[in-house]
Amino acid sequence: MIDFLLDALDADPGRLAIADKAGAWTSADVKAAITRLGALIDAAGPVAGRVVSLEAEYGLEAVAAFLALTARFAIIV
Repeated sequence: MIDFLLDALDADPGRLAIADKAGAWTSADVKAAITRLGALIDAAGPVAGRVVSLEAEYGLEAVAAFLALTARFAIIV
């Protein structure tokens, strides 16, 4: 499922993807945030089988963080 989403973001980078009270991001903005946050996740050195959790206030960065985690791990909510 995440691959489908990432492909959709790549297909139309200028399209409005998400918005909240703080602002709005295009598909390219979301993809850039996923890449940036993914690099931070990778640098932290998560280990397969370890529980990784996310606690964040609702907003653009929280959505991007969830997607970055989903792109790297299986997520069970």
